[in-house]
Amino acid sequence: MLLRFEDDSPFAQGACPYLHQPVTAEETTNRILVTVKIEGVETQAVVDTGGVWLVCDPGIAEVLELDPEDGIECPPLQIRGDRVPGMLHRLRVTFVAEEGESLQLQGTAFVPESDPHQTWPLPTFLGFHGCLERIRFAVNPSTQMFYFGPANEAE
Repeated sequence: MLLRFEDDSPFAQGACPYLHQPVTAEETTNRILVTVKIEGVETQAVVDTGGVWLVCDPGIAEVLELDPEDGIECPPLQIRGDRVPGMLHRLRVTFVAEEGESLQLQGTAFVPESDPHQTWPLPTFLGFHGCLERIRFAVNPSTQMFYFGPANEAE
């Protein structure tokens, strides 16, 4: 059942199950991971309400054939204590609904620079600023469901 406001208007247009687990082998803290599509490429992403932008796994950027020349330069981003250089891109993010309707938004994505022969050690992150701030969202820990809808009714 999707969430509703007191006037019976929908809070959420879609919902999906989420995983609640560590995202790296070294971690012990559980994170909320939801399934999203970035320009059509499906991945699991960490809901990071304290983060900025969509931090896109460089492997996904490679699959999408993103050209660094098409990005916007930005200062290095502080990720887990490290200053990481990268570029900003505008990318379409789709929250994939298992119930209701999926939701698309344009997000600001930070794509870390990486050595082509090195695997990026972190997941994709959905940061609040530039990404999650564009949607309404809620979690229900008892059912492990993530609810989402547009932050602005005009979207």
